[in-house]
Amino acid sequence: MAELERVFLETGDKELNNLLNADDGDKGLCAGRLIVEGGKVTDTDGKVQFDETSIVLIEGGAGTGKTTLALQIASAVAGKIREQEPKNWTVIYLSLEQTPSSLRHVAESFGFGGKNGPKMFPILAADTQPEAHQVLFSRLSPLPLSESKKDTAAENTFETRFAELQHMALKQSSATDYRALFVIDSLSAFIGKPLERSQLYQLFTLFRTQKIPLIVTLEQPDNTNSSGGSEFEIPCFLADIVIKLTREPGSDYLQFYLEVSKSRVCRQGLGKHLYKTRTVEYAKETGDKDRTGLVVYPSVHFILSQARSDQVKSPHDGFIIAKELNKEELLDLEPLIKHPACFALQGPAGTHKLALGLNLGVSYVVETGMDKDKEEFIKQFQCRFKVAKLPEFLKAKLLVVTFGGQGEIKFDGVAWLKEQSYLRELINPTDTSATQSGKTKQTQETYCASNYKKILNLERIYETDSVCAKRAEVTVLTFQIGVLTPEECIYRIREVLNQQPEESPFHSVLISDTAELCTGFPLLSKDPMFFVALLDLFASKRLLTVGLGVRSPDSPYLRDINLALMAKATHRMRFYHYPEVEELMEEMVDDKRRKENPKGKELTPLTEQLVSVVIDNVTGKHYKREPKWMRVEEGDPMKIMVSGREELYKPKILKFLTFDDPGIILDAKAKIANTALTQEEGKTIDV
Repeated sequence: MAELERVFLETGDKELNNLLNADDGDKGLCAGRLIVEGGKVTDTDGKVQFDETSIVLIEGGAGTGKTTLALQIASAVAGKIREQEPKNWTVIYLSLEQTPSSLRHVAESFGFGGKNGPKMFPILAADTQPEAHQVLFSRLSPLPLSESKKDTAAENTFETRFAELQHMALKQSSATDYRALFVIDSLSAFIGKPLERSQLYQLFTLFRTQKIPLIVTLEQPDNTNSSGGSEFEIPCFLADIVIKLTREPGSDYLQFYLEVSKSRVCRQGLGKHLYKTRTVEYAKETGDKDRTGLVVYPSVHFILSQARSDQVKSPHDGFIIAKELNKEELLDLEPLIKHPACFALQGPAGTHKLALGLNLGVSYVVETGMDKDKEEFIKQFQCRFKVAKLPEFLKAKLLVVTFGGQGEIKFDGVAWLKEQSYLRELINPTDTSATQSGKTKQTQETYCASNYKKILNLERIYETDSVCAKRAEVTVLTFQIGVLTPEECIYRIREVLNQQPEESPFHSVLISDTAELCTGFPLLSKDPMFFVALLDLFASKRLLTVGLGVRSPDSPYLRDINLALMAKATHRMRFYHYPEVEELMEEMVDDKRRKENPKGKELTPLTEQLVSVVIDNVTGKHYKREPKWMRVEEGDPMKIMVSGREELYKPKILKFLTFDDPGIILDAKAKIANTALTQEEGKTIDV
């Protein structure tokens, strides 16, 4: 009984591989099923034969990247050493429009055949026997220059070129130490006019009978539909896989789309998918040096379908938030937020949404792993306090996605809750993965901090005390203002999520600067599905999502963002100013209001605009929807180093009050009383 196995070949782009094999292309099995349909068959004598192979057609208009994709596949196939048989491949590239030297120059500009790629030779002589891991450029007989008896000349040209191809195919099919892939670029120039159906059938049958995979390109005018009954329909009908490249008309920004319009091999990813062509130099400038050639960005729908199918159960039950947020007299949130949770923070500008969003976003899970920093802290803790009970270790890992910002958040200037004050030390990035340049579309910086040092500085800890040791890692992903497509944006965010170690994924995500989507990202604001899909992606990753929405009746897109946030939210928080600016000015200048008191006591006038917040949980426990006052105050002065010299600095502290607190209504200068952190025996110590 013959043994049938699959033989997989790369296309040079992992996302294109996934589109060509939508069922398992993203699960690390290998590449997409682009070339070989059946695989290898070992007969009873032990000789390796090959099942029927696929004919791949790459069609598109002039300048859409057909040759680039063909060269990319050729380089990927010839350059990779595989574990399954056949391990070695070589590519015979027949260009009927460009010279071999120009093709080699194009390949080098895209990084094909580089240090770790296949060898590329300018021309294959008639008697040359190729070796494995080579891309060899060859030629066929030239077209006749005379226009007389055009039909007869075309017929003779086909017979001559077909005979040459037959000779090459027979020679390569007899090779024992490698397997050959042929590329014909393009069919449009084979005889100077469209090939007839019988000629196409004869050409494709030659390679099928010799068990040689074939890639052909076909130039198609932009206004021609391959399914419209023209001469372009026949090659698509006879081919096994059809990859269609098109340009999007009617847009200020020229966009190109790839579609796998046909596949007899396996289920393909449906729809149109954005692609770009990137040279090595351009990829370095944009920070995408690992992706060159024809780079595919799958459609938003395809990314979401993959994320949902790959969804796994989270290793933790939920997220532990700061204790100041779950006190009954304050926000009264649950101590453990079940995932996936979504907080929608909506209100006008200047209502401290970012401060509260960061405090919510830095939510914790119990840390069970061990590293050098944690191990060293445990040693110092046991030596310092002589207690047997170790602290409870919590870790937070937050991704902050900002649009149009400066790529940096001054964490020492954020109004943190008292127990989150150690996060002011998030000031120096530990990793910068993108260089700043005019062509960089995103920057990514990672910050780390812990309260280990503050715990070790405590005077004493009793055996019965509960000590909470926290550390946080915050990654800020900033997209620069400009022409950014929804497919590229969501792809880049998904890659950042997937690049995290399996044992240390992100726990939460904060979406900031959503108002910039309307002013700085024209393509994002035109797509009504973008923000909804982004929230859906985070939900599929089981993340705690915090979204900041700005209320603005003048912007329809901001309205859509707020609607999407509110529809997806498990917790809704609405922010309000009190009083309005006009009323505040009136309060400050109206002497009568300041003296209206039944006891005749003059009240201190309001001199600042206050902020209130109302919270509503639409899926969990019922809230009273009582508004709470929220304000930012300055803490005790502390010394910090600025430009090499020591300066005094007053940290900002985020605080909450019940709505009926007389101090905030009657006296805007009243200080909010805080419960001091005591070190009585048996207490919980949270630095």
